[in-house]
Amino acid sequence: MNFELLQKYKKQLSNSTIRSRAKYISLNNVNNSIYSYTFVYKGSESRPYLIEIKQHNKKINSNCTCPYDYGGLCKHEVAGINFILNNEESNSKMNKDLFGNIVVDQNEIILVNHFLTKEIINSLRNKINSNYYFNQYAVKIQSLEKNKITASYNDYNRENQTFIYNPESNTLDASCSCIYKNKYCEHIIAALFYILKKYGNAIFSPDYLNNSIVEFLQRYNMSIDDDYEKFFDFSLGIKGLEVVEKAKNIVPSLEVAKENIIPTIEKKDSLYILKEEKTIEKTHGLGFCFELTTRKKIPYFNLIPFKAKYKKRSTEFISSYQDIDSYDFIELTKDFDTEDKLITIKALNFQGINYNFIDEFNIESFRKVFIRFQDFINTSKKYLFFEKKTLKSLTKKNLKPIVFKLEKPKLFFTLTEKENFYTLKGKLTIEGKTYQIDSSLVKIYPFFCKIKESIYFFDNLYNYIYINKLQKKGELNFQKKDFSKLYKEIIEPLTEYFEVKTIVYKNSRKKIVKTNIKKQVYLSDYEGEYVVFKLAVQYDEKLILLHSKKQLFDEKDQKIVQRNEAFENNFLEEFKDLHPDFEQQENLFFLTPYQLVENEWLLKASEKLKHKSTTVFGANDLKSFRYNLNKPVVSMSVKSNIDWFDLEIVVRFGKEQVSLKEIRKALLNKSKYIQLNDGSIGILPEKWLKKLATYFKIGEVKNDSIKISNYQFNIIDELHDELETTPKFLLELQQKKLRLQNLETSISINIPKNIKATLRPYQKQGLNWLGFLDENKLGGCLADDMGLGKTLQVITFLSHLKSKKKVKNPHLVIMPTSLIFNWQKEIGKFCPSLKTLSYIGSKRKDLLKYFSKYDIILSTYGSLLNDIEFLKDTKFSYVILDESQAIKNPNSKRYKAVRLLQSENRLALTGTPIENNTFDLYAQMNFLNPGILGAMSHFKKEFSEAIDKNKDEQASFLLGKIIHPFLLRRTKEQVATELPEKIETILYCEMGIEQRKVYNTFKNKFRDYLLNKIDENGVAKSQMYVLEGLTKLRQICNSPELLSDDSDYGKASIKLDILIENIRSKTTDHKILVFSQFTSMLKLIKDRLEEYDILYEYLDGKTRNREDKVENFQENNKIRVFLISLKAGGVGLNLMVADYVFLVDPWWNPAVENQAIDRCYRIGQTKKVMAYKMICKDTIEEKITDLQNKKMQVSESIIQVDRIKKSFDANQIKELFS
Repeated sequence: MNFELLQKYKKQLSNSTIRSRAKYISLNNVNNSIYSYTFVYKGSESRPYLIEIKQHNKKINSNCTCPYDYGGLCKHEVAGINFILNNEESNSKMNKDLFGNIVVDQNEIILVNHFLTKEIINSLRNKINSNYYFNQYAVKIQSLEKNKITASYNDYNRENQTFIYNPESNTLDASCSCIYKNKYCEHIIAALFYILKKYGNAIFSPDYLNNSIVEFLQRYNMSIDDDYEKFFDFSLGIKGLEVVEKAKNIVPSLEVAKENIIPTIEKKDSLYILKEEKTIEKTHGLGFCFELTTRKKIPYFNLIPFKAKYKKRSTEFISSYQDIDSYDFIELTKDFDTEDKLITIKALNFQGINYNFIDEFNIESFRKVFIRFQDFINTSKKYLFFEKKTLKSLTKKNLKPIVFKLEKPKLFFTLTEKENFYTLKGKLTIEGKTYQIDSSLVKIYPFFCKIKESIYFFDNLYNYIYINKLQKKGELNFQKKDFSKLYKEIIEPLTEYFEVKTIVYKNSRKKIVKTNIKKQVYLSDYEGEYVVFKLAVQYDEKLILLHSKKQLFDEKDQKIVQRNEAFENNFLEEFKDLHPDFEQQENLFFLTPYQLVENEWLLKASEKLKHKSTTVFGANDLKSFRYNLNKPVVSMSVKSNIDWFDLEIVVRFGKEQVSLKEIRKALLNKSKYIQLNDGSIGILPEKWLKKLATYFKIGEVKNDSIKISNYQFNIIDELHDELETTPKFLLELQQKKLRLQNLETSISINIPKNIKATLRPYQKQGLNWLGFLDENKLGGCLADDMGLGKTLQVITFLSHLKSKKKVKNPHLVIMPTSLIFNWQKEIGKFCPSLKTLSYIGSKRKDLLKYFSKYDIILSTYGSLLNDIEFLKDTKFSYVILDESQAIKNPNSKRYKAVRLLQSENRLALTGTPIENNTFDLYAQMNFLNPGILGAMSHFKKEFSEAIDKNKDEQASFLLGKIIHPFLLRRTKEQVATELPEKIETILYCEMGIEQRKVYNTFKNKFRDYLLNKIDENGVAKSQMYVLEGLTKLRQICNSPELLSDDSDYGKASIKLDILIENIRSKTTDHKILVFSQFTSMLKLIKDRLEEYDILYEYLDGKTRNREDKVENFQENNKIRVFLISLKAGGVGLNLMVADYVFLVDPWWNPAVENQAIDRCYRIGQTKKVMAYKMICKDTIEEKITDLQNKKMQVSESIIQVDRIKKSFDANQIKELFS
């Protein structure tokens, strides 16, 4: 660290009192690196304070977790600075880097007095990725010895960790078997957290075992001085302190034994008394009253909801009774809770239909009102009910409480024989007592009967229907001459619903043979809302519904034959098991039409009933659905061709066969139902619907078969389960998929020795993937995020091909013109042994004859288009397209041209395989593996439009599955542990002819002008002219439109073109900052963004509402771009929502650049930041960049235009303007 900066920092931000107190603070230095120190201080709080002091460039930052919040530094921060300053001498003896900074072994962890703390682990955690999920549950301790612990992390892979503690240096050495061998990894962090949780913070203390023994013995009222070895053996193991008892179940003490063995029971009965919970006291409540009367000579009651005031600390109504109707409902129920309001609405609804029922008085209207009344009663039982005298006011004295009884009245009949008649009487059984239906003790109403103050509700509507017929007649007397017909005409219909007790008809002794009984289920529609199931048993010629009381009657003998109750009960239980709703239903079973088809319930239920010898009737007569109850049978077969195979599918429902076109039509309509030729409806199981939908999407229907590409091996392996015999070609495709799934074990390419780079793990995986494609002659698209080294991976792969294979022909790499220099530079940097030829320029055709002498031919899309007539006859080993989205239009000349090229295999590189919509994939994937996505029209309909317009997730998933083997994409987030926290890249821009001409003209003009000025005035007096020249040239690099004179220099701007191209490809998933020194350049960018309808924010020196602009960019998800002038927005802004930064005309001082980038790269940022410096090749910008690396002093003198003095010598000026 810079000690001069530390002294200045401490003096400016602390007062003398704090500095004085800091002298008495003793800190523990737990970790330090080149630019940072971490300390721990155990203060008065239970948790120690964590102090961090860091240096970034020429700036010191510090923080402390103590509660001090009075501005400036706290005493702990000052103590930490003192520690660093006071240890300057000892630091000088330690290992240092070239800049004099202390270098600490990054795998050594400094403990606090032998203690491992959570703060120490968190400081390590921050060094890798603070947002990573550390799965402690994946950690297992393998061994524990003194000063050494081994562990394993078992997640996707098993990794082993070793921790060795050095008590003399108070350091813990940590190592892991994973690929990140030289730095902390998530496995080490997770293991440390687990060790801390399992063993405590003193696990590495020399006294750990002894202290653990002391603590254990205390539970037995023993000390370390006692002869404890008679009772226990102690050792250190994976459980920490491991104890072996020398006798079983040693009791620690009588006190402990009493506490654990003898229960303490209070001597009172509270264990058996449930205390009522206190509720919030209400002042008013809801109640209901029955106003019992007659209407149209029919017993009738009016249901009246009311609101009344409670007696204090009671639920008894005392005053302020108000009946509630629809007119004052809102006002009177405003203080009711939701439940009270809903039940009041139900009561008011019932009021209306109950009144209408008396007017109509027919069975259908009675059925509707009966159902409503039952629903109301079932949901209102917690409320108070009263009986009100007719025409009396609603006051307490006119209300009489009534009680609802749970027991249901049971209506039955008796048939007795008299001298001249057979007498039929209706009776009610209520709570064990029997009443005549015309008894004065029982008042009968349509929904209930009333005895004194008790209400008994009928359980079905048939009770009142029959009572209403018979109520005025206590009994019916039938003449004996009608005996032969009496049972058939009167008794039997009654037994449909009620029991008829009689000795007039004797019981027959006949036994019903089970073989003569048949189980049947009848389906019928009910108002289009439900399908009703009626269960019946066929006794010879007599059909009996299970829920009826009907008996079998032998007309010949005039005797009753008993039904087989055991058989019927077994049938009932079998049926109830078919659907959970049936368990809650009695007598009548019903489901909605949706429930019938949900998970193919009806088909499955029909199959089960068939197995139970139960016949189903009425399915074909349902108005809402006409089902074919035959289980669909699907048979498949395949026939192989050169690049595809035909999948033949036959679907049958019984005798009815379905064509593939009909199935596809049903799928397009998102229906599982198929109209069969006999008029019935077939239901395809969900499982087969998904399979068939997949086959239809990936292939094209031809008659009764589907044509599928061999390249789609990633999704056809499931065919193996459906085919009786698997053809050889399908087995080969399956093997390809298995090799891809086990890529790490199936293929591993060694990095060629001539590659001058260390590949990161994900880049090695990419290399293996390229090897897999090459081995299987498959094309592939490497679609890693920008900045992750796609070019390096391909260069390494081409070097591998050269060293391991005898490549006869060169590789052709096609790219945008702006990338030619990048490729030249990358090949020269990483593998100069690959001979490279750039096929560009006006005389490029002369180079065709030299192709065979080179390993790689670099060219542009423009050159390819112009020279395709020559190039199509040339054979290449690989054709590689960089920025392959350039051919995304399958109707474009570019796409047609690249398809004509001859090669052994093909590759594509792009960071944005999809720029605008899903259709962008078609041309790129078809170039790589012709036919993989079928015909263009098929792909557009089944995938492109389905995904982009209809948001079809299944189509999106399926397309991803198809292209997965051929497209490898890793994002910055996925490989964050492999990448620097901030990636800075130079984005080279190659000027076009028009822009280059303007630049060269001004460069030559200023060079001659400045050299003359220097000759006339000397270097010192010519500085302002140098700055003017530099500014002009930098403006031209942006765009000649920026020049301020009246001449027209054209509008060509390569930077503007490349910038907009990048913005358009990234605004979907990223937010972008664009910095420029020139507001006139920002104006050009604004205009171009508006052309493409890209929303943006803007900020420069004239902006007054800076905060509003920042907030809008941060919070508004539609705003994806922020245009900022470098001086106005380079400092003081927090824009962490952005993760891409473009420096259109970089300010050549690195500190200023870093300040601009740091608007989004700061504490709290969760995404990796990609920063791009846009530099025009072969211009003043590139030369200054070179000078920046060589001579920082020169760079600063050029860039810092706000400094008073500039220092340019004549040689530098000549170089800059050469």
